[in-house]
Amino acid sequence: MTPLVVEILAHASETPENPAVVVGNEILSYGGLADAVDHLSMRLVAAGALPGTVIAVHLEQSTATVVAMLAAARVGAAWAVVEPGQPAARLAAVVRDTDCRVLVHAGSRPASADTLAHLDVRDLVAAPPVPLPPTLPLDLPAYVIHTSGSTGRPKGVVVGHAHLDTSIRCRDVLYGTGRPTFLTALRLSFDGSLGATLWTLRRGGTVVLPDEERMADPGAVATLAATRAVTHLICVPSYYRLLLDHAALLPPTLRHVSVGGERCEADLVRRHRRLLPTTGLVNEYGPTEAIVSCTYQRVPPHHTRGDVPIGAPLPGARVHVLDAALREQPAGGVGELYVGGPFLAQGYAGQPSRTAERFVADPFAALPGARLYRTGDLATRRPDGALEFRGRADDQVKIRGHRVEPAEVAEVVSAHPAVRRAAVLLDPLVPEPVLVAYLVCDGPLPPPVALRALCRESLPLAAVPARFVAVPAIPLTVNGKLDRDALARLGAAQEEDRVDAPADHDWTGLQRAVADIWAEVLGHRGCGLQDNFFDAGGTSLKVVDLHKRLERRWPGAVRVGELFDAKTIAAQAAVIAGRADTPVSDRSGPPPAAALSFEV
Repeated sequence: MTPLVVEILAHASETPENPAVVVGNEILSYGGLADAVDHLSMRLVAAGALPGTVIAVHLEQSTATVVAMLAAARVGAAWAVVEPGQPAARLAAVVRDTDCRVLVHAGSRPASADTLAHLDVRDLVAAPPVPLPPTLPLDLPAYVIHTSGSTGRPKGVVVGHAHLDTSIRCRDVLYGTGRPTFLTALRLSFDGSLGATLWTLRRGGTVVLPDEERMADPGAVATLAATRAVTHLICVPSYYRLLLDHAALLPPTLRHVSVGGERCEADLVRRHRRLLPTTGLVNEYGPTEAIVSCTYQRVPPHHTRGDVPIGAPLPGARVHVLDAALREQPAGGVGELYVGGPFLAQGYAGQPSRTAERFVADPFAALPGARLYRTGDLATRRPDGALEFRGRADDQVKIRGHRVEPAEVAEVVSAHPAVRRAAVLLDPLVPEPVLVAYLVCDGPLPPPVALRALCRESLPLAAVPARFVAVPAIPLTVNGKLDRDALARLGAAQEEDRVDAPADHDWTGLQRAVADIWAEVLGHRGCGLQDNFFDAGGTSLKVVDLHKRLERRWPGAVRVGELFDAKTIAAQAAVIAGRADTPVSDRSGPPPAAALSFEV
């Protein structure tokens, strides 16, 4: 076993009854965790898992997912969490790029995993004892996470046990000591969850994770936090905004909040200070290749303007702001951010040329073979030494904490037979980061539902465009590069993504009022009565926003969970109309004019 796994499982003998992992209503004690890990470890070895191979964990967010991750580490294999809701191409990439031997699942067996041994966690019975390696080399891979790739092929980031161990141990500086109860409002397939999860288990604390149903309901997550009396919380800033709508439910035990994966803006800080004045707030930064996070900034009470800096490196990490010749920039100078030290991934699975391109020789290190990772992020160093994020050196964007390469999205959309050429940008019409795809088509624009379905086969939900716009051509600059400003202007002048709606006389006033609210949430109009909210660009977070706006208009008329079943304007209007307290004036006739707004 690796030292980290040894420390986690040692708590089974010290405090076997203490809760280790809570996922929704599931509670797994340290004793139960150790027994489950040992049991699954033997099954993995019997199924062909060996040190250095990969285990694909194809499970929804559950205690079984944590067990599978630790069992993989127990036998010296790497885990790769690919949830059933993720695109099939992500699991196919794990199988293609790595020495993947076993699929751990709960009944879902995708065709891309037909060549693997299968272990169904629902059917596991007592396993015969098999020899397990007592110690393992720390240079073995610990996990693999696939991220967006500019060439259209996802990149499998391989992180080794030694570097993961270093990253987890240094987090005492961030989170403190003792035995915390840490709510991780992130998915286990997202590397941002790993630091908090593994640090908490190492400390003998309790990891609290929302299940699938609660994740889409910030009010339920806040209630979960109160029920478990959490001391720590981590999530992306956009989700924290929604949680603060339910700040009254958060427990007084909460003393630390970390946000990361997106810009942390001053208005969020002000709101946090107003609602949770005694709770500390930390902004964490780090790409997947730098193992969860590598810099942090404690947000001072007086911060009122501008984005929160990404701060200073964690102990052991080294950061440099360099120009194109790898020369250090002075304070105030903008350059590309490079990360070095023991916080680096091993590289990209099965892609040595891309590894060599992004992981370069470290000219500042005395140790032979030392490397720096080129983040592609632009930064500047303030006079006090803190780093400020200044955007990207390339086209990559962040959407709800996910790295998205617009070129990858454009390549996927271009695979539609009616699309001759595509370009993808952040949508200029809405304040939150979502994508719009501009398409040159042979004939009319294909149905957006079909285009989104094509995207979902290969791309995570955050990378699926919210709008598709037909344009006669993709404008270029005199240097032959994409002219983004000209494309946005051209797109605004064209017929935008639209599904023909029935004539006004076919709509009730209530349906039109619901449609206006959809337009506010989605950032575009044109949805028909039977269009699916998620096919029109909706997400689980947008469902929360939709519910908030519907609740403001018709208090108590619809519950947030109902919106996952009632996915159309017609269905939602029917739910609202069926509530006894729905005003009669909203059941028919034209609704009041609704101005487009984009509250978060």
